Amino acid sequence: STLMRSSAASDVYKRQVSLSTRELGDVAVVRTGAVAEAKTVYTYEDANVIVTATIEKADAVPDDAKFVVTELNEEEHKADYEATEEELQKYAEEQQIGYTGYVIYDMHFEDAEGNEIEPEEGSVKVAVEYKSAKEISDIESQSADSNVAVLHLDESQNNVNVENVTQNVEVNDNGDVKGAEFEVANFSKIVLAGIGEQYTCLLYT
Repeated sequence: STLMRSSAASDVYKRQVSLSTRELGDVAVVRTGAVAEAKTVYTYEDANVIVTATIEKADAVPDDAKFVVTELNEEEHKADYEATEEELQKYAEEQQIGYTGYVIYDMHFEDAEGNEIEPEEGSVKVAVEYKSAKEISDIESQSADSNVAVLHLDESQNNVNVENVTQNVEVNDNGDVKGAEFEVANFSKIVLAGIGEQYTCLLYT
């Protein structure tokens, strides 16, 4: 009789253990489904360029976000292109520089619905790799790096602030750009600019 009670108690214990294990498993599944965003590298690629964005904080954008890069031109993106040129001209006057040429990009993240989003926190490191060297400047240059800058039009405040965010630029012997690296906290227009002779202001009296 004692043995039977012991056996029955053991069966109850096994069922309880089994039930607890199943419950724990269910909880584990729920917790697994709620894991924070883990993706940090997003890549855009077309026939001409590969652009890789590495975010500092994995949860700054959703894992299913898309990194979008568009090279702007005056015909298809007239308003954005002209507005960017206006800001570049202001920057040239402030910095006393001139441009030998430039390429304007719109870079940003989009969520699953196609809405443009900004990283919620942290910075983003961007690496641009051209499949064939990109001609930026109309003037050939034998000096590497120093004649091409990466400029960012920061629109996070009420006004537009142009900042030089260049970390590294690789050019070939003709001065054409093979790749560039930079880091930003938010996205807007990104400009690869050939920097030429010093800007000169002429005053007439």
